[in-house]
Amino acid sequence: MPEETRHFTTQLAVIGSGIAGFAASIFALNRHITTAQIGNTGAVAYTTGYLDLLGKLDETAESVTDPWQALKILRTTQPKHPLSRIDEADIHQGFAEFTAFLAAEGIAYSTPGKTNLTALSPIGTLKQTLCVPATMAAGPPAFAAGNAVILKPSSFTPLTACLLAEVLLDAGMPKGFLGVLHGSAEVVQALQAEGELVASPMRRRCSSCSRPRRWMRGRGSSSWAWGH
Repeated sequence: MPEETRHFTTQLAVIGSGIAGFAASIFALNRHITTAQIGNTGAVAYTTGYLDLLGKLDETAESVTDPWQALKILRTTQPKHPLSRIDEADIHQGFAEFTAFLAAEGIAYSTPGKTNLTALSPIGTLKQTLCVPATMAAGPPAFAAGNAVILKPSSFTPLTACLLAEVLLDAGMPKGFLGVLHGSAEVVQALQAEGELVASPMRRRCSSCSRPRRWMRGRGSSSWAWGH
């Protein structure tokens, strides 16, 4: 059945529904510009949530720890690069404005600083980025300090966490360093209230691989976690 043609009058049309398009719409609306954002909202569901500035320069193999100094180099080596054409103060303002909007909507982010943060990518590698969701900020420092971690993935995408643990293990992560806890939010909240997880003598196999895993269960619950 043909859809009825609809007409919109707007001052600005933002094409794209990812983080960049989302930010552009926020900047425009904050300046009282009538805005229409066009795109598939599924793009937001697959974003890492990281807000990058400059993590690597083309001329070097090393990752960038100071993105502001790297911007100065970029302006010299690639003056026509989009970032080279934006004043540094405007970039600071853009990050501050967008993260402030996210915080007002209940999505807290780390404060944009003078140096990049080290973040975990979905495939288990490390990358440099300027801002991360506050709930994710403690992950890399915890790994670097040698702290054991229990990862609670979404109940809708449990296999992703299993695969991430597989990648980290194959990359040399010590056994017992990471546990993956599966279950609903209510189950996890109950476990947090109890304050402990109890090791189970049961051994099962993760559905994503053939290696046996040591499973743990929360006391009094049907939620399961696995570790190496």
